Amino acid sequence: MATVPARLRRDVPDIRVYPQSGNRPMPSTEHGRSQRTMAAILEEILPEDDIVVVELMLLLDRHNWTRQLTPDLFVALGVGPLDPVYRVLRRQYRLWDEEHVPDLVYEAASPSTFARDSAGKKDDYAALGVREYVQFDPVGGLLDPRLQVFRLNQWSVYEPVPAEEDGSVRSVTLPRYDWVITGYLLRLRDRVTGILVPTPLERANAEAARANIEADRADTETRRADAEAARANSEAERAHLAEMETERLRAELARLREAPQADDR
Repeated sequence: MATVPARLRRDVPDIRVYPQSGNRPMPSTEHGRSQRTMAAILEEILPEDDIVVVELMLLLDRHNWTRQLTPDLFVALGVGPLDPVYRVLRRQYRLWDEEHVPDLVYEAASPSTFARDSAGKKDDYAALGVREYVQFDPVGGLLDPRLQVFRLNQWSVYEPVPAEEDGSVRSVTLPRYDWVITGYLLRLRDRVTGILVPTPLERANAEAARANIEADRADTETRRADAEAARANSEAERAHLAEMETERLRAELARLREAPQADDR
């Protein structure tokens, strides 16, 4: 029997009736770039079935849509790119339909939100079962230390993940990586290679540099090939001239041999 699309089923409400996140103004340019960079580097390392979303509303209760949270960013592993009911890009994240709580939540500290992020929302995420909660202060002055990472313990309470000597903190959700502060950005560093996951701009610059190197190499090879061709042409011309000179000398020698015979007659 063919599956009836969700939008045509009477027992499924139209997706547009659910509340959606609005566009919240960024406290600063640094906050906006920090958030975009975080999303980009997570998308760089995660497969397609793991979603990275910015300011997507979490609806917690099927019967009470006012119970909601809107993280700056969250990661949900293995849920796939589309809404599980409507098979479109998500407009909100409904926990009762997803049946999977976010694995990681990231909040950037701002003067208007950091107190709530550190208390009420933090407790809400712990109650939901979010494994890793990351708070970061892009510009400083609100959190001390600027990077604070929490993991959920067996009692569903967050405990801080200790920082390494260099200030980095190991990720709970992504154990191959460390959280690292670079200026007003929060980055991920590969624990095996010690290399930062590149930002889109860094990747574009690296690809452009590689393309320039390849172009220079190709240009060098072209010049070398042209030089080899010129050398070969020169050798061919020299050989041709030598052959012509040889033929001239043979003709001259033949003429000289015939000259005495003519005189004897």
